[in-house]
Amino acid sequence: MGRERCGTLDGDGLVALGQSGLKVSRLCVGTWQWGSRVVWGFGRGYGEQDVCSVYAEAISSGVNFFDTAELYGWGSSEKLLGGCAAGNPAARPVLATKFTPLYRWSRGALERALRQSLARLGVAKVDLYQVHQMDGLRNIPKWMDAMADAHDRGLVGAIGVSNYYPEAMAAAIDSLKKRGLKLASNQMHLSLLFRRHEKNGLLRMCREQSVAFLGYMPFAWGVLAGKFSKDNPPRGFIRHRVANRSLVERAGPLLKLMKDIAWKEEGRTVSQVALNWAIAKGAIPIAGIKTLRQAREDFGALGWTLSQSEIGELDAASDAIGPEPLKTLWTS
Repeated sequence: MGRERCGTLDGDGLVALGQSGLKVSRLCVGTWQWGSRVVWGFGRGYGEQDVCSVYAEAISSGVNFFDTAELYGWGSSEKLLGGCAAGNPAARPVLATKFTPLYRWSRGALERALRQSLARLGVAKVDLYQVHQMDGLRNIPKWMDAMADAHDRGLVGAIGVSNYYPEAMAAAIDSLKKRGLKLASNQMHLSLLFRRHEKNGLLRMCREQSVAFLGYMPFAWGVLAGKFSKDNPPRGFIRHRVANRSLVERAGPLLKLMKDIAWKEEGRTVSQVALNWAIAKGAIPIAGIKTLRQAREDFGALGWTLSQSEIGELDAASDAIGPEPLKTLWTS
């Protein structure tokens, strides 16, 4: 079966992160689950030893890209990621974290938050710093100027954004250009159950502007990992806010197709198909990983690609469910 690989990889299987000069793996390890007790139940079924095993497995598998945020576990995720990295000093990971402007007003707030993140991560400079959510178009120049100031002080390598729609991303690009800088990335939701940014032109815009598209929630809260069924629907927080029994039932034909493709691809899994689809769309998917078993499975999405016919079948099965079947929750 013929294969086509999206993106330009170097000899180590890495890809350029926009025009930042950074080289990252085609898969990013998301660490929202690291230290998040309320949303993800950190400490119940998995803990610090597990996530540090994920880190070590990533490094040994050639996955060098890790994404966190000051809001994840209220700083706990950054601390855990920094601790795992400190325990493996020979590795050279690409670390990304985020600043939220939603309850801040002055440009100086960004640098203060950044320095706190750097302390938790245990580094003097973060490779990629992202504005987590826009607080209005008119404030974008203010935060991009603050980002540029941090870059000029040597505290930030590349500059990114998260949850910036086309108009907002264009404003960020324009603001940074005035400071002689380029936007490296935009982090948005992308999955077979949430394709808004593929269809509204944002993915294409990122490609045309050489901005890396980082796709979070590729498993759609576990629905696309085959985690749930009609008899075992999502429960609690996830069930009431973003996914429910109805979604699992409507996604049944899509999941069956994903299982068929996984079987045809000789021992692949539904999760690997979900990740491979996102990569084929030109994204760097961010996989939330909390255990060694999940890490080994998800890293198995690398090194092979779906065929164009398989991608077409998956797109059609996704479209058949209806427009945006997955509810939005909040920014991630």
